[in-house]
Amino acid sequence: MAKTWNPRRGDGAAVLVGRLEKVEQVETKYGPAGLATMHDGAGQAWAVWLSAKTIQTAWERCAPKVGEVVAVEFAGERKTQDGQRSYPLFNVAVDRPGEGANAGERWGDEAPW
Repeated sequence: MAKTWNPRRGDGAAVLVGRLEKVEQVETKYGPAGLATMHDGAGQAWAVWLSAKTIQTAWERCAPKVGEVVAVEFAGERKTQDGQRSYPLFNVAVDRPGEGANAGERWGDEAPW
């Protein structure tokens, strides 16, 4: 059974690196949401919810495929432009040798692998 990765609550490290097992669309009480299952280097299965807008955008930009090594980083909370609210910021990178652009804007050629 996959453990939910939620570093905002202390469930997992701020950066999760693992091999992507599957991505599925699941129904929640808030409507449909993406759910990725990854296995880290120790063999632990992690469920990564792709529901926050920042993680959705970063995930779609890198377009990880099943079997690829993916890094997901919780980069903390950011304030909205008006300063009234905060939102979680996530970065995503995919390990594709020779394709540094797939490491995403945050890591460039210095992705965590």
